[in-house]
Amino acid sequence: MDRRRILVVDDSASWLQTIRLILGGQHDLECVTSATEALARVRAERFHLAILDQKLPGGRSGVELFSELRGLQPDLRAIVLTAHAAVDDAVNSIKSGLYDYISKTDAGDLRKALRSCVEQALQTAPSDIDVATLLKRDEGEVLEFKSSARWDMRAARASHDIEAMIVKAVAGFLNSDRGGVLLIGVDDNRNAIGLEHDYRTFKKAGRDSFANFLRTLLLDAYEKDVSRLIEIDFHDIEAKDVCRVRVAPSPRPVFVKEGSTNEVFYLRMGNSTRPLKPREFYEYSKVRWK
Repeated sequence: MDRRRILVVDDSASWLQTIRLILGGQHDLECVTSATEALARVRAERFHLAILDQKLPGGRSGVELFSELRGLQPDLRAIVLTAHAAVDDAVNSIKSGLYDYISKTDAGDLRKALRSCVEQALQTAPSDIDVATLLKRDEGEVLEFKSSARWDMRAARASHDIEAMIVKAVAGFLNSDRGGVLLIGVDDNRNAIGLEHDYRTFKKAGRDSFANFLRTLLLDAYEKDVSRLIEIDFHDIEAKDVCRVRVAPSPRPVFVKEGSTNEVFYLRMGNSTRPLKPREFYEYSKVRWK
């Protein structure tokens, strides 16, 4: 299982060191001492989890900071640490399974809370599940398979239409409230068929050229600020390359540029991605980005 990227926010140097000792061997920690630094980090990159002190400098609480961080990364989970036996009512009001809180007096509780958050994340989205396991699942709201990113298997040539399908699929995940995973190099029957056809369209065949092509394709289709929400990696499945694109939900609507003036809003719904009509988008956005 991949190492998690965890943001830790606490103005106590000794407590940050304690967390490093507990978690540093298993996870990648980014430790900061203020809410301002935390917000800057989340604007720049994606985290799997945040560990927040309930009492922060400047009178801001961990709960308040969590709300701000979720505005930047809607799928972010968090643990709030408290030095007191009782916790502010606000914690309970927004907890609802999205994050937990523990006492600083017991390091064992921190380990348990972290494990609980990670397990819950695995139950709601496939982004941290290995590719071999995903290939045993059917396509759905958070998982899609594509045979290639640019090669038309029927016409036996590179096709902009195939590229456009990739752009739409990723946009659909960005606009959903859960994000998702796109596996490229997998047919409709969940068989890994590899990326060799795509590789042959580049001067220098291989993963690096494919990754550069895919990043450019996606970022040219959307605004550049969504780059931190998209992670691309490769996996060897039965001696064939499969590209995994992990997509986090976007903190704002993402539109796909089609033509010189037209922009379309795509959304993953069930096991398909479809455009929303203006009225549908209006109603959806009131709930999704309220």
